[in-house]
Amino acid sequence: MTPEQPVALPLGKVLDGLCERDLARDLREANQLVQRLTARRDALSEEILAVEGEADRREAEIRRAQSRTAGLLFALQCDLAFRIRRGEFHLRGRPTRPGSPAAPLVLSITASPVLSVVPEARTISMTDGDFAEVEAVLGPAPSSDATALRSLPLWDALVTWCEPKILCDIRRHEGWFRPEEIRGFEHPTLGAAGDGRQVLRRDAYPRVREKLEHLWEELTRDLQRRIERGEIFLRGVQTHPELRETHEAIPSPWAADFRFDCVAGAVTVAGRRYISVICSLDPPVVDATRVSADEHPVIEAVTEPEGASPSLNDESISNKPSRGRPAYEPLMVQDLRANWDDVQQRAAKNSNRLPVWSELARQMHKRMAAACRKAGHRNAPAVGTVRKNLPVIYTRLLEEKTAR
Repeated sequence: MTPEQPVALPLGKVLDGLCERDLARDLREANQLVQRLTARRDALSEEILAVEGEADRREAEIRRAQSRTAGLLFALQCDLAFRIRRGEFHLRGRPTRPGSPAAPLVLSITASPVLSVVPEARTISMTDGDFAEVEAVLGPAPSSDATALRSLPLWDALVTWCEPKILCDIRRHEGWFRPEEIRGFEHPTLGAAGDGRQVLRRDAYPRVREKLEHLWEELTRDLQRRIERGEIFLRGVQTHPELRETHEAIPSPWAADFRFDCVAGAVTVAGRRYISVICSLDPPVVDATRVSADEHPVIEAVTEPEGASPSLNDESISNKPSRGRPAYEPLMVQDLRANWDDVQQRAAKNSNRLPVWSELARQMHKRMAAACRKAGHRNAPAVGTVRKNLPVIYTRLLEEKTAR
């Protein structure tokens, strides 16, 4: 049986359908504003520009619009990188540099800064070069080490997997300060220091700095919430109160009390300090009944036959009610397999032949909630967790069934 060709979507549909829609819309509007302001300035006569302060005012308008565009580009890159690392899709495009191969190449969005994105022209400019005819291919990129893409150091995870809008606001506020000023701040920097041309009134700087501190607190709370929801898992090497030599799981139930040192890559919680912290999208197997402030969590190796997934009707689960949420992935896999024909029939009605993710997530949550109650679990995985993980799990199952 010949395997089906992977589903590919043009860049515009990717930004509107698979990424944060507000980001794509705001970026288009910001690009258009820069073009309008530049055109207006160029259309002015020399007599008008000669008026005292008029040229400077026009340039300041353009710089503010360009600064917003740069922040939105960074946020979009974070959103793309987050989804690419999760395996929802990968981007490929044709390099435009003379002498480059004619075949499309996989774009390294997660490693190379994005300089500009023009959805209508299907082009992306990066430090690696310019690419045309950019499209997204559903599913993870071909890689010899796919596992590495799902694990990141603490700092990289914070700026790759957390809320892009907060990251965008941080960069926008950093732009008001010079590099030497930002180096004196307590929090780290995203590298968006200004060049001194954007000037605020002297009395406004304390308010802007206070807002910047608030945004960093908001970003770390976002990471804490993602850990609590089971979207990200942490492990590190304990250095206090005991000095250890190997990585171990940092219990997610403590996430609300985590104190992050992003520069050092360290986490402090419950009197313990962990260094060399790694964030992962894949959960460790932890005996949650033994997690307490006085006892270290036990990580158990569990082996199952290939293709097996735990069932909510399994005696070992149903006879031992859990106080929290069960692991989301086995439940989602089980639900998708049980309802695969219905999911496929609904997807076939859509132009891209894919499910409507938000609708499917709500349906799955409802079914899993009923199954969890029957099995003695108090809560099912949240709708948001199901929605965020659904595309990559669905794509994996689709590839499995296509290959048969």
